[in-house]
Amino acid sequence: MSLGVDNGQPGLWWPPGAPFCLQSAGGLTAQRSWFMRLPCPRSMTITKMAFFVMNAATADDACDAGIYGVSGSAVNLMGSSGSTLGKLNSVGQKIVNLQAPVALVAGQIYYAAFAAGAFGGTGANLQMSCPHPFLSQMFVTGQSVPNVEQSFNNANFPLAAAPAVSGPISCAPILALIQ
Repeated sequence: MSLGVDNGQPGLWWPPGAPFCLQSAGGLTAQRSWFMRLPCPRSMTITKMAFFVMNAATADDACDAGIYGVSGSAVNLMGSSGSTLGKLNSVGQKIVNLQAPVALVAGQIYYAAFAAGAFGGTGANLQMSCPHPFLSQMFVTGQSVPNVEQSFNNANFPLAAAPAVSGPISCAPILALIQ
């Protein structure tokens, strides 16, 4: 067991080591999805995902959270909450249930994902991990799965079955993947 990757909680943090990473309240972008590389330290089944809303949206905007498996340089949706209302319009910890449990295998690489839908007013701010965007590419040349740490897609709500990742990004939502 590696401290920061698996700290004995009933699930996993993204990023590994959260909540002890560089953080900021970051604004969501409508119709954007964020992808965060997730090394799995032990086999487990994830049933829900949590995030923290720092500043609430002014309308009941939808969100989606899910997990992608990696096959070569492609990401494929294994499961998500689907378009979910009632999570972004108030401050605090929010938990979304996945539509079906997602089994993760120790030693495999996955991508945790979060997506925001269209805004009905001012969008929410979430607690985010904010390393410099160059750090998210330290192990890759260009923007390639499965080594890029975090990326985004600007036309991916609800989470698509096999979206493309678009480029490095400096902030991404902090997520807890819960068993």
